[in-house]
Amino acid sequence: MISNNQNCLESFQKYVFQKLNPINQILVKYGLSDLSYPEISKIPGTEQYLVVLYPENDHFNFWAFLRNFLLLGVLTAIGYGVVEAVKYFL
Repeated sequence: MISNNQNCLESFQKYVFQKLNPINQILVKYGLSDLSYPEISKIPGTEQYLVVLYPENDHFNFWAFLRNFLLLGVLTAIGYGVVEAVKYFL
């Protein structure tokens, strides 16, 4: 019985990965395929499954956060400067 369930689960996983192929191609195109993995879970009371792509890194990196926050500030300041310059010259 366990062997039969294991074979069924393996064939289901193969089916899911085949259906994820178009998404995987997009992730490979943009270099993101190594950063996500699918989680497959059965929906209770049904014969359906939920497939969710999760990021592989689930930790907080302070330096990456600080870098991105400062970059956002610089871009915001540039955008504000452009808007004020347009207002001034109009």
